[in-house]
Amino acid sequence: MAFWKKALGAAVGYKVYKNLQPPTIVPPPEMVIVGIEKKGVIGSQWRVKYKLRSNMQVTQSFTVSS
Repeated sequence: MAFWKKALGAAVGYKVYKNLQPPTIVPPPEMVIVGIEKKGVIGSQWRVKYKLRSNMQVTQSFTVSS
């Protein structure tokens, strides 16, 4: 019984850890990432804000599922 408790605890801990870690994003040279924020409480979606080097006044964003 103790084994299953530990296994369940480890699985839940791993899921929480993976949910809180932002994805690794490598932008192309013409982009600058200005922010990464989690979307929602339970989901694993992240909103990435970026600016193009040619137009630094405009902030754009896209969503990543990890």
